[in-house]
Amino acid sequence: MSPALPPRIALYERTVAGSLAGVWENVHDWEHLPWLHASSFASIALLDSGDWGWRARVDLPAGPELEIELRKRDGEQAYDVTTHSGPGVGSVIATRLAPTGPDTTHVEVGFHIPGIGNDAAAGVGAGFVSLYTRLWDEDEGMIIARAEAETHDAPPVSQSLQADLGPRSEFGLPVSFELGGRRFHAAEVGGQPVAWAAACPHRHGPLPDTPDSEGCVLCPWHGYRFDVRSGRSADERNLFLGRAPTLTVGDDGHLRARLGPDR
Repeated sequence: MSPALPPRIALYERTVAGSLAGVWENVHDWEHLPWLHASSFASIALLDSGDWGWRARVDLPAGPELEIELRKRDGEQAYDVTTHSGPGVGSVIATRLAPTGPDTTHVEVGFHIPGIGNDAAAGVGAGFVSLYTRLWDEDEGMIIARAEAETHDAPPVSQSLQADLGPRSEFGLPVSFELGGRRFHAAEVGGQPVAWAAACPHRHGPLPDTPDSEGCVLCPWHGYRFDVRSGRSADERNLFLGRAPTLTVGDDGHLRARLGPDR
């Protein structure tokens, strides 16, 4: 039998534009918290994980450290996030999920917070509802974008493809374009035009169209960083950007993107 929960001080409900499987994928994705939800989380360090969920140390922007555990409830489409140390220790955020269609899921979140008197409960509860409204707004956008990326895989490139991007003298970088059903960004890096894949190879996150001063782009979903010139990970992960076209300037002064066939 599960231990009794602290008193519930507020309830938040909404229908998310994402399948039940997509929502569960998001729930297990602990790594996105300090990136997608940067205004709410400063950093996270994983302590343990498995099919049951995960446990991690989390730093908040204001400074305090928490140890939290997200654990699925056996036999239910539900999970609890329990604070084991730090501010709010003993709090349980209890979430139930229910599919309402192939691409929609109802979310019900109960905030069970110990030590809150009746006079303060309404205000504290309203704060939690406001926070979780923002968190689920951000999560929903990622769930939708991830599902779209996973269902629109580009076909293999069987022959060389080329796109005329216009006169180099008139062409403003950065710019985004498609070639062979794949999306790319292009920008000046060290005085030379460079193209790179627009999606992160980790979980299809949308890479920015402008590199930083070191020629790198940072995925806003999980913080993975890549050098657009080589396609290599810039933070020592064993990941590479997808193939990108080479950019050349022809005799007519036009900038062209060429993508060779997949091997």
